[in-house]
Amino acid sequence: MTMSSLAGCPAMLRRAGILAATLALLAATAAPVRAQDANPVLAKVNGVEIRQSDITAAEEEAGQLPPMAPDAKQEYLVQFLTDMILVAKAAEETGIPAEAARALEAQWKTLSPWDDARPLLESLRRTHRLGVVTNCSERLGREAAALLPVSWDVVVTAESAGVYKPDPRPYRLALEKLGLAPEKVLFVAGSGYDLIGTARVGLDTYWHNRVGLTPPPAAPAPMVESRSLAGVREMLCPGKDMP
Repeated sequence: MTMSSLAGCPAMLRRAGILAATLALLAATAAPVRAQDANPVLAKVNGVEIRQSDITAAEEEAGQLPPMAPDAKQEYLVQFLTDMILVAKAAEETGIPAEAARALEAQWKTLSPWDDARPLLESLRRTHRLGVVTNCSERLGREAAALLPVSWDVVVTAESAGVYKPDPRPYRLALEKLGLAPEKVLFVAGSGYDLIGTARVGLDTYWHNRVGLTPPPAAPAPMVESRSLAGVREMLCPGKDMP
């Protein structure tokens, strides 16, 4: 699920701390639009209007929600619909059936991190700061980060950065929030496209290429490419065994 390459998604880890990332799939901010009719447009996403009448349907689709104020519920449901639209659009552009996109959305919280992700992060948490940089929306990015029970110092989504990776701005925003220079950070990528962005920012990169993906033609070579996370600890803490 690209939860920092550590959860099957792209991730960013730092040396004096640690940064991780997640899946590049959705992201965007719904742009509010004013309307005066009885069924006003609440947002536009990729040219698709989200109207007041859509909120009732979205509430049924989203299932049982925790108690929240009416304004907060509407904001949540607008974001929920935004995510569905973006996933459907991404599926259409890549030739994936719309049903597959809906299945991904429905099972998002059931996706499992790689087996070696949690022990690695729990060990590094004692001496490093941890973060996530993801191409997900704000809602899905934070839900994905929560699948690993560690305390993240920063979670940067494409929505909060205003642009998708491998544009350098999401990586730079994470560095800014951590107050660190690129040379103090190790990025653990789950996608070869991250290699393009991290190179532009000056981040050393460990490519956790779990399933043996072919790198994009424009991607520079990573410092390390491995099908496991075993080498991350050694890069960050040379000569020290994982507790």
